[in-house]
Amino acid sequence: MRPPSELTAESASNPSANDTNNANNANDANSLAKSEADPDSTKKVKQNKRHHCVTNSDLKKVRRISANERERRRMRGLNEAFDRLRAVIPSPPSKQLSKYETLLMSQNYIRALQDMLNQ
Repeated sequence: MRPPSELTAESASNPSANDTNNANNANDANSLAKSEADPDSTKKVKQNKRHHCVTNSDLKKVRRISANERERRRMRGLNEAFDRLRAVIPSPPSKQLSKYETLLMSQNYIRALQDMLNQ
């Protein structure tokens, strides 16, 4: 099949030349369909894909990086929650409470509020 730039006045005036081009296009489509249906050709495609697969060690690295990022996000969220909790419980402003101290102070504060409500 000729590219459009190679079409000449002869092929434009000669309808049989165009028919030949159309037949070539049909043959190309048929051969493509046959190769797609041919199990041997699909095996070749699958084999080629195997060569481009990520190796096991690369996959482990990617998974580890992803897991580390999820853990960092989780810890960041947890630390932000502790900061919000520290902001609502009464504590000395000079010192930031540890996570453990924040939880103890929160328990004491909640109990004190419950006692006030029960009185």
